[in-house]
Amino acid sequence: MSSESNAKPETTDQNPFHLGTAATNGHANLIELLLEEPNININEADERGRTPLILAASNGHAEVVELLLEYQPPVGDRLKSKAAVNQQSLDGFTALRAALSGDHAAVAEVLLREEDIDVTREYRENWTPLGAASVAGHLKVVKAIVRKLVRKNKTEALHVKHRAESLEGTPLFLAADGGHTKVVNLLLQHHDPIPQKKLQQINETNNGGRTALLAAATNGHVDVVALLLAEDADATIQSGEGMTALKAAILGGHVGVVKLLFEKNKSSLPAPKNTEKGAKEAYPEEKEESEKRQEKKEVTE
Repeated sequence: MSSESNAKPETTDQNPFHLGTAATNGHANLIELLLEEPNININEADERGRTPLILAASNGHAEVVELLLEYQPPVGDRLKSKAAVNQQSLDGFTALRAALSGDHAAVAEVLLREEDIDVTREYRENWTPLGAASVAGHLKVVKAIVRKLVRKNKTEALHVKHRAESLEGTPLFLAADGGHTKVVNLLLQHHDPIPQKKLQQINETNNGGRTALLAAATNGHVDVVALLLAEDADATIQSGEGMTALKAAILGGHVGVVKLLFEKNKSSLPAPKNTEKGAKEAYPEEKEESEKRQEKKEVTE
């Protein structure tokens, strides 16, 4: 959980009519009233650089976030502006990062409706919006981010590694590790159209040399394993500790995953030769003798 969550502006708590205080506490009716004030500054930040929008997003107040984003400054007033959706606090948090770090998916969905929201910004500590949404399994948020990346031709951001609390990896790896089947399916649809590059992206190693397939197999996510195998994910890749998807599934007692991996292994083996036919072709004399014995047997009978 982020340090932004449930935080209140230190210098404004004594003033219930301050926009930042109202945003922090989710008072939508008060926000509407304050936004009508002629001297209101919608982007006024506290001593930590947090705007009312960041404060509302941090605390999961979707209705307040919507009100702030809908605010239109008076016509002709050059001193006023709309809510700055990409503004950062002093510790590098935007409203989007504050929302996703607090696991407020509904707030993130509202923010992502904004046309000019930046979903490719580089944050500290290798944090990415898509990675955060993928590790949490927020399908609607992932869809919205992917849509923006595709529209802006920024699809390379689909494969940028994200650092979560206990692991780091691509959005596909993080979603596979968490068993978020629908997110995995969505991300697989947006891999490189060139087969070789697509396989490289699917088999990308993360967190100790583990692939998305190995992560899913380790945790027993049968549906995710099935999706990855259907895209020809490589089950033979070993982690830094020598672990394979099959070995991990066996150790974890994940029978369904073991069956899938065995079936995939059998289907990838070359078809066995017809040994009977091969033997007859290799030894025609024996074939002839056998036929003669059979004819003799039939006459005797």
